[in-house]
Amino acid sequence: MIFKAAPLFAVASLAFSVGVSAQSAAPNFPNKPITLVVSQAAGSATDIMARVLGQKLGEALGTSVIIDNKPGAGGLLGTELVAKAPADGYTLMIASVSTHGVNPVLYKTKKYDAIKDFSPIGMTAITANVIAVPPNSPYKTLKDLLADAKAKPGKISYGSSGNGSSQHLASEYLKSQAGGVFMLHVPYRGATPGLTALMSSEIDWMMPAVPSSMQFVKNGKLRALAVTSAKRQPELPDVPAVAETIPGFEVNTWYGLVGPAGLSPAVVKRLNDGVAKALSDKAVRDKLATSGLAVQTSTPEELTAYMRAELTRWAKVAEFSKITLD
Repeated sequence: MIFKAAPLFAVASLAFSVGVSAQSAAPNFPNKPITLVVSQAAGSATDIMARVLGQKLGEALGTSVIIDNKPGAGGLLGTELVAKAPADGYTLMIASVSTHGVNPVLYKTKKYDAIKDFSPIGMTAITANVIAVPPNSPYKTLKDLLADAKAKPGKISYGSSGNGSSQHLASEYLKSQAGGVFMLHVPYRGATPGLTALMSSEIDWMMPAVPSSMQFVKNGKLRALAVTSAKRQPELPDVPAVAETIPGFEVNTWYGLVGPAGLSPAVVKRLNDGVAKALSDKAVRDKLATSGLAVQTSTPEELTAYMRAELTRWAKVAEFSKITLD
């Protein structure tokens, strides 16, 4: 069964007018610090994205951006907080495949609508996941892993950052595209505990995001079998794409900036221009690149369309894998 990836817009397109028009349209915004909510713990890929963007966004807008980590309930806690915040532009969040792609289709009792309760501002970055194994693993390639899993149904274990997490669904997607192979899922309370377990060989493999795992791949604490992007990652050029083994396979971990529903068009424009200016800075782009994050900007409308496509895609994966969380 094939679940198509949401189409991306032109990568790193910065074709927005920066500054003047938006500033004149919203002359008094911002006039106090902006809180940027991160629904994951410090050190996560979402947190890295927020901190790199936050500093330059503050400079572009002439204010300070305060990072507020609100992890909990798989990202629901921070997301619900922003959905209920005043629509004045001073409470924003880094949306991701978890908060606005996976969680909405798994948590039926969630207290927010991923589309209706948010004002999209723009995409910020995109990255891939890595299919990683311990350094002493017998698996040298993805083909090795899948062949052994098919030969030993239920004997090969894989970890994730939690039951129903984006890592979990991405792994289920891989299993479905590999012919429905059965493997044992071991959920952890976040990516870090899962990576620790992987490095100590408690599990056979895991599919963490590039930013949270690249350092371990480069220092030899993990071995990367493949990346989930359509093509190889610039920071890991020797690691093949899954698509080289399973044609057409692609999973992206994406990040965008959103605020509560009801933000005025002028404030959205001001923020979108601020993001474009911040992400056009070479130092910012280079810093994100070293963490495995590629700059990916968009209009608010493009971000909305992308989120809708992601919701459709992951709903199909969840249904196929029979995953529900409440």
